[in-house]
Amino acid sequence: MHLGRFNYVVWNMRNHFRNFPLHNSLDKVIAALQAYQSAPNPNTSAAFKLALSEFDESAKVFPPEFSNKSYQQVLEDVHGKEFLGPHLSEAVRTLIAEHSLTPVDLQANLQEFRKGLGEFIDRIVLIAETLDVLEIEYEQLDGGEFEIGLHLPKDLVGNYLSDLNKEIVHFDRLFSALNELMGRGNESVIVRTVSTTWYQFFLQLDVTQIAAITFAIERIVALYKNNLEIRKLKRDTELHKNMEDVAKLIEQKIEDKLRQGMADIASQVRKEYQKNENDERVNEVEIQIK
Repeated sequence: MHLGRFNYVVWNMRNHFRNFPLHNSLDKVIAALQAYQSAPNPNTSAAFKLALSEFDESAKVFPPEFSNKSYQQVLEDVHGKEFLGPHLSEAVRTLIAEHSLTPVDLQANLQEFRKGLGEFIDRIVLIAETLDVLEIEYEQLDGGEFEIGLHLPKDLVGNYLSDLNKEIVHFDRLFSALNELMGRGNESVIVRTVSTTWYQFFLQLDVTQIAAITFAIERIVALYKNNLEIRKLKRDTELHKNMEDVAKLIEQKIEDKLRQGMADIASQVRKEYQKNENDERVNEVEIQIK
């Protein structure tokens, strides 16, 4: 990924662990478990449940930006997904469920997991501070800035420049058409950063442009969800002999519905965001958006 973005993600992880010392919360869970194992009674049992509940609450504090594709990929690259957010709470709960009947094993596994969490936090802090010492660029949005990220999987796009060019031209035409629809001319979009490892392009847009593309994406997702059942029917039909013609008819129906659905979405985008008063030209732009 783009090193400046990696630096930004790592620093945010480092600050998150500093503001929410999850390893300390897990230490309390382990200590409460030891107390319960030494003297099992209602009080120590309640103390253990309370410590575990407080740990869950701490783990739930999960900055929303950590859910986006860039953050998730960095977490995977540094092998840290299980140490953040819902994954962390789930990992601890799973350990407890799997070893609840063997207290000694449970204690040992929790201690091992705690060690891994501590080592991961130390590693993140070291990486963040090393990048700072080396004065590595730090890519972030300032107040009032907006962007959208385009992720183009290499296994779908291909590895040749010509393959990538087809996708770039497609997106350029889309955003140019949106700009023209909004009465801004058909200028291209500024590229803020590029990550060649994953083919990621971060485009500088304003809030209205992002609202328009989000408006369209939400409706495209809904359109495809609405067609999942009919796609399942098509797959089931293909399993039966002598049903090939029916499967082809279903496939054609799906394509027709999707084609009409896309046309409807383009029309909705036009209705919601048109500022260009040249209706004849906007008719052409709507086709381009579709």
